[in-house]
Amino acid sequence: MRKSALFLIFVVFALPALAVEPLVDHRWLAQNLNNKDVLIVDLRPANIFEYAHIKGSTNTDLNLWRTKSNGVESMLPPKTHLEMLLSKMGATPEHHIVLVGSGDSAGDLASAARIYWTLEQVGHAKKSILDGGIISYAQARLPLERGPNAIKPTDYKIFRMRNDQIDANQIQQKRDQFNLIDVRSKAEYLGIYQGAPDERAGTISGSHSLPYDWFSKNGGGSFISKTNAQVLLDTLDIDPAKPKVVFCHTGNRASLSWFMLHEIMGMQDVIMYDGSTREWAKRNDLPIEQKLPIKH
Repeated sequence: MRKSALFLIFVVFALPALAVEPLVDHRWLAQNLNNKDVLIVDLRPANIFEYAHIKGSTNTDLNLWRTKSNGVESMLPPKTHLEMLLSKMGATPEHHIVLVGSGDSAGDLASAARIYWTLEQVGHAKKSILDGGIISYAQARLPLERGPNAIKPTDYKIFRMRNDQIDANQIQQKRDQFNLIDVRSKAEYLGIYQGAPDERAGTISGSHSLPYDWFSKNGGGSFISKTNAQVLLDTLDIDPAKPKVVFCHTGNRASLSWFMLHEIMGMQDVIMYDGSTREWAKRNDLPIEQKLPIKH
C-alpha cells in the first residue's frame, strides 16, 4: 500500500504542467477569476474600463504598444518601453496574462492578437486571448466591477527579445522562398484602395489574398474553428514547404492571421511582417503589383 502511494505521488509530480491554451472562453475565465497567477488585462480605453470591467482586471492603453521605428509607424517598441508598459499594468514574467478586448469586431480581436504577438516577442510564456471579449463574458452574467485600475505596478524585466522579425529587405532578397499572404481587404489587395497618400496601391508581388476577418465569426470578436480555417487556407495555391509571411498595412490585422495560423493551428513556420505595406509600398525600389489599373 505504501509503495502504491509513493508511486502515485511520483506520478503526480512527474506530470508536466498543464499547457496554457492561446484561446480561452468566458467559462475558463470564470473558473480562474480568483487565481492569483492569472492577470486579466483589459485593452479597452480607460474611460470605458472604469465604467465596467471584469472583476480584478487591469487596464493598458493600446496606443502605447506601437512606436515609430526606422521611419515606419506602428512598429514593435523597444525593450525598455515594453518593460514600462508591462510594469505599469502589474505584470510579472510568471503571470498567465489573459487579454480582453470588447469582442465586437474582428478589428478588436486583431488588436488583442497584436498584444499577444508582442508578448511572444518579449518571451512571455503564459498568455491567452479571451474569445468573444468582454461581451461574451458580460452576456454570461459573470461578475463585473467599476472604478479605475487598482492593480499595483511591478518591475517587469525582459531578459531576451525574440529574433524572429522580418523586414522589407529580407523579404525582397528571398521573396521566392516565402508564401506571402496579404490579409488586407480585397480592395486593398487589388489596388482599388490606397493605404496612404505616400504609398503605391497594390500588394507585394507574388502575394496571395486571404482577408484577416475571414478568420473571425461573421467579422465579429470570436475566432472560427480550426477546421473552417483550414478550408480557407486550402483555397490558396501555396507551397507547404515554404514559410508563410502574413502582412497587412501596419501589422495589426496580420496579427490576427498570425495568431490563427501559428497559435491555434500550430503552424510554426508562420511569420508576421511588422512593417507590412506601410514600409513596403512607400519604397519605390520594391516591387508592387496593382492587379487593377486604378488611378490614384
